[in-house]
Amino acid sequence: MPTKDIFALRDSRTVNPYRKISFNKLKFSISGATIREKVDLRIVPNIESGMAEIRLWYKDNLIGIQNVKNEDINLTNFK
Repeated sequence: MPTKDIFALRDSRTVNPYRKISFNKLKFSISGATIREKVDLRIVPNIESGMAEIRLWYKDNLIGIQNVKNEDINLTNFK
């Protein structure tokens, strides 16, 4: 597991029947996870670039990476 995953902000979401999850009004397509199962999100914000990397994990396997703007994930929820 990379160091950035250890110090990342964490959350989890359940995969819906359309194989999607939503997080703060953002929708992500998921492949590699079963519907109705939990997917772990590890969020690594970068203040300098204004972007955050959302790493999607399912059963200890990295199944995807999404890049979004910091303001789209509302970092104040994690303080």
